[in-house]
Formats: sequence, C-alpha cells, structure tokens
Amino acid sequence: MCGLGGILRITPPGDPDGFADHPPTAIPETWLDAIDAHIALRGPDDEGRFRDIVRRADGSVVEVALVHRRLSIIDPATGAQPMVSAGPEEEDLYALVFNGCIYNHRELRRELEARGRVFTSDHSDTEVLLEGYREVMAGARSAKAGLKTFYEEWLPERVDGMYAFALWDRRRGDLVLGRDHFGQKPLYVAQPEKGLLVFASTVPAVRAACAAALGAEHATLTRLDEDELVDWLALGYGAGTPWASVRGVRRGAVVVQGERPLPVEDAGRFPGAVVLLLAMALVFVAIVLVATLLLAAAILLVALVLLAPVPPWLLYRRYLTRRDTQARLRTVIDDVDALLDHAVRARLESDVPLGCFLSGGIDSSLIAHHAQRALGSDAALLTLCVKMPDPRYDESAQAQAMAERLGTRHVTLEVSDVNAASDLVFLIETLGLPFGDSSILPSYWVSEAARRHVKVALSGDGGDELFYGYDRYRAARWLQPGVRNAWVLPDNLFDRSDPRSRSDRMARLGVAARHKGYTDLVAIFPTPDLRRVARRSSGVLSLSSRFGGAAMARQFDLDAYLPEDLLRKVDTASMACGLEVRCPFLGRDLREVVLTLPPNVLMPEGERKGLLRQVALRHLPAEVVDRPKMGFAIPVGEWFRTDHGGMRGLLEGQLGGKDPFGVAGEALGVKVDACRAMMQEHMEGGRDHSQRLFALLSLSVWSQRVLAHGGA
Repeated sequence: MCGLGGILRITPPGDPDGFADHPPTAIPETWLDAIDAHIALRGPDDEGRFRDIVRRADGSVVEVALVHRRLSIIDPATGAQPMVSAGPEEEDLYALVFNGCIYNHRELRRELEARGRVFTSDHSDTEVLLEGYREVMAGARSAKAGLKTFYEEWLPERVDGMYAFALWDRRRGDLVLGRDHFGQKPLYVAQPEKGLLVFASTVPAVRAACAAALGAEHATLTRLDEDELVDWLALGYGAGTPWASVRGVRRGAVVVQGERPLPVEDAGRFPGAVVLLLAMALVFVAIVLVATLLLAAAILLVALVLLAPVPPWLLYRRYLTRRDTQARLRTVIDDVDALLDHAVRARLESDVPLGCFLSGGIDSSLIAHHAQRALGSDAALLTLCVKMPDPRYDESAQAQAMAERLGTRHVTLEVSDVNAASDLVFLIETLGLPFGDSSILPSYWVSEAARRHVKVALSGDGGDELFYGYDRYRAARWLQPGVRNAWVLPDNLFDRSDPRSRSDRMARLGVAARHKGYTDLVAIFPTPDLRRVARRSSGVLSLSSRFGGAAMARQFDLDAYLPEDLLRKVDTASMACGLEVRCPFLGRDLREVVLTLPPNVLMPEGERKGLLRQVALRHLPAEVVDRPKMGFAIPVGEWFRTDHGGMRGLLEGQLGGKDPFGVAGEALGVKVDACRAMMQEHMEGGRDHSQRLFALLSLSVWSQRVLAHGGA
C-alpha cells in the first residue's frame, strides 16, 4: 500500500519547446512536489522519483515524471520504487510505480523466471508486474495486441491482488495506468489541457498538480459535475468525482496514454447502462411470454394429474432431482470453503507484523479461523477488535469469545477518547471528497489503534455484497417490474420518525417503487427528501437501478456501493494511519466462482447469506452464525444532539454560517432554510435525520475547507 502519482506531457512536432538543438523545458519540480505533498501520508517509509524523455519518429516529445511514496510491506530491502527495468538497447526501458499487493507474486515469479526473465529484487511483488508486462509485450505480434493481452488476459486471469499502477514504456512512448477488478486501490486522472495528463492516488494530489501547472482559478479546474454532485449528496458517495476535470481510472481496466491517447473512463459511469436497461426490458417481455406459456402448461399438467394417478417413475425422478441438488450444493459449499481458505492463506504473506480484524460475526470469524489454521498451532494469529463507547454498537465481548475459541492472541482496542469533529474534517480534507458515510470515523479510529500493533490487517469487506448479506436484497424483490406499481400508498401513511423502524422501512420501499428504484432504497436522501433540500435530484447512479430484484440490487452494490463507498472508506481510513488492509472475500478465484452462482443458491429460500452460513457452520458455533447482523456504526444522531466529540458544534457552525455550501450549494440548488429546518427537527426529536445531517455536514465541510481552497 503506497501513494503514487505523476505527469505525462506530450509536445507536438514543431513546438518551440520540442527537440531541436536544445532539450525541452523539464516538467517543473514544483508540480511533482504538489503531488508528493498529498500522497506522503500513504507512504511514510520511503520516497522516490523518476524522469524520462523521448522523441518519437514524428518529432513529438514525450516527457514523463513519476512520484512514489512507499509503505513497505513486501521486500522492504530491495523493493524500492519507482522500479526500473532496462534491456540491452537504450530504448528498452520500463519504469513502474505501484500501490497495493500481488498475493500470488511468488507463483508468477517462478513462471516468468522459467521463461527467461531476470529479477533484481529478492521477492518484490512490484517487480513481478513489471516483468510480466515485459514478457507479454515481448511475445506479442504488435504493441496493440500486447496491450490487449496484458489487460484482458494476464492481469485479470493471472494476477490475484489489489492494485493501482502507472507503467512507463520508453520503447513505445506510452504510459499505462491500471486498477484491479474491484477498485480496491484508487487512481485519479485529469487532462487539464491538451497534451498534459496528471494522475495520482488522491484527488487532492491531482488537483494540486493541475493548479501548479495552470493556476488554481483556471476554468478547467473550477467547473463542477452537477450530476456527480447529486450522487455525493443523495448516496454519500459517487461513481466519479464532483469535478468535471478529475476522473477515476475505471476498475479492472487499463488506460494507455501516448501516441494515440485513449479517453480516460470514469470509474463508475456504467458505460453499458443503456444497453443494460434495454436488455432488462427485453428480458421482462420474455418473462411475460414465458409466464404465459408456463401458465398454459400448468393448467394442462393439473388436468393430467386430476385425470390420472402419478406414475412411480415420476416420483423416483423427483427424488433423484432433490438428491442431486443436495449433492451439488455440498460441492458448492466445499468449493467456496476451499477457495476462501486459499484466499486467506495468500494474504498472510508479510515482512511486517500482521493481524486480523475480528468482530465476532460470520465474515471476520471465518477469516480468522482460516488464518489461524494456516498458521498452525505453533503461531497465534493476532486478532483485533474495537470497543465502541456505546454498548449498542459494541461487539468486543463476542469478539473476545470467538478469539478464545479460535486460540488467537487477542487485543481489544479502545477508541473512547476521540475528537470526532476534527477527525471528520481531517478525513474529508485527506480524501478531498464530500464523503457522506459516517462509518468512516470508526473505521479511522480502529485503523489508528490497530497500527500500534500491526502494519497489515485482514478484513471481511466484500462478504455481504458477494453472498447477499443485506436484508434489502429481499426487499428488492418488491421493486421488480409488475410488482413495484402496486406500491401506491402515500408517504404520510407511515411513521418515519425512526429510520430503524419497520414503518420507516416500509415507507422507503414505497418511495423506491415510485421513484428511482433500488438507489432510493439505499439512499441517504431518497427522492422526496432530496427534493426537500435541493432543486437538483437526478444523478448518475440512479439510471442503473430502476429495475428491481435481488440480482440487480446486488449488482448495483458490487458496481457502486462496494468500491465507491466501502472500499474507498477502508482505503482512506487505513492509509491515513499507514495501515494496509487486505480483503480475502475479494480474492480472484473466489470471486469468479461466486459470481457464477444464481441467487437461489447464494440466498436459499430468501435467507440472506445462506450459502456462506452453511460454510460457516462447518467451523463456527451456531450461535455465531445465527447472530443478527450489527454493522459498524456510531450513534451520530445522538452526538449531534449532545455535542459528543464536538459534533454538534461543528454541525451548527457549518450549517448556521452565512454560505454553508458555497458554489456546491449553487450547483445543487441547496435550500439552506430547509437544511436548517431539518437540523432543528432532529434536535427537537421530531424525526431522526442522523445520516442526512452527516451528509450535509460533509458537503459543507468539503465546500468550505476543500472546494473554497482550490480543491487541494
């Protein structure tokens, strides 16, 4: 886990700054300093820079500068970056900056060495990626074919890891940017002017470098993306960034910048959304036709059954079908159990202290079980849990009991003495985005406490999204075409004072059915509430979830909620403390198998996380498997009322100011009086607006502390 960044500049033929009788003006060091200042927190152990410049046959000049900050985990002694690999010819030079970890790097290294690749590091996973690229390109018919093989075959099929990288290929004058399948590691880019590309691990780093190059008030840097901004308020996260000029490298993709620059694709614009909607419409028509045929067949079958006794062979076939289904289910359980065990083992390699977060729930307990089993009886896994100040959100007792059962060395982390208000401001400034999920605060506190004991921690993130772990997946069945239209009950029919009540959940389901579907079901600001506080209410992500059903809901979470909320939160909170977090549930092989399984296998009879529960019952007591899901949260609504951690003072100070939302408020059409009325209603106990007020607070802090200062 590290921080990376850099700049690519292309000077066209004939430009005065191009090659003539003198070298071009170098990329200013101050531009690189601007990047470095905003990624230093991610890599406190080491730093490095790389520069290169080439002239193409057409006379154009390509300059590159790479910046790296290292958090040393694998091969601290010989894995420094930027990592450079050179061949016998002058143009045969490659340089790489890398953030993340390749878990199967030893296996890949053996394969590449067998093909003649020579490694200079002792066991660096970074060098495996660098030499893997060289091997693929060397065996390709053309550069285009080699790149296609690299990002369509070698990366997704051979590499198991989390990563973001920038790779410079001098021979071709290309800069290759890439991210892993789930987007566990961030990478943002901007093209502030023709021929200039800026990239980095954080939005503030990109913005700072662009400001150094063009000036903070340049029109390209100040323009907001209003559609994206709607999502950041409504959901607490977005597929892209609120700036029109800054985008994320798309997850699971590679972007090449060079002679023929490819467009930088936003991380979550869902380029296939329109096709998906058309496909779903066709599927709906097909379902209606098939249902009609099945109804006719059922009527015919009933008639036959009534007219004749059921033959013995039919009863026997029914028995065989049930028996075969049970056998196949046992095979699936075996496979998932084995793949999870493999994923955990692969994530245990570290040259620094490693531990495992343990809450006492299914996901973390399964990971801790497999990790302790892999270490054997001679070594005790260090497990870590957090003791929350509010007993309603505290799972430390359950975690302690599970640790004793597993035989781990357990540490309970205390986070009672925290300043929530100042920590929130710090995290928003670090992320550079108006993040609206309040669980980023406890995530930061537990990461900070864990860093005193370990440098790497295993986490259960991804289990709920892969294995249908949320109750809302069952509710999503009521949002399917033909069913959602039945929800015509008015909002005021339900008591919505408590967002945790059954009445409020029923009201949210009705709102979702009438408006944006699943996004309204999970939104901080469902459409009616959003219209109450802002004039704009249509964002980017709502397009992708208008059709209902558990499968579509889970796909939305895999595409949007997991990477843009959960993984962004984990990366921000942990890297702010110099902690690397690894997620076994996001392992390549496990992911590929689970994503092929239908909902009725993963969620049998509508039971959330049903398949994973069957896996867990092999290793964990039933009381753990059957324990209700608690989640990782804080009573932020009460803190707003009582000023715990300074939260009320921060909220009233931000929303009570003269212009609480600045230009972001203008872009959204925020109704400040309505926001203040919502705050007053919450303080008086009329309705719990905890998460909505947190989202408004984050937007206000971002607008005044980040946006007003040039976004860097």
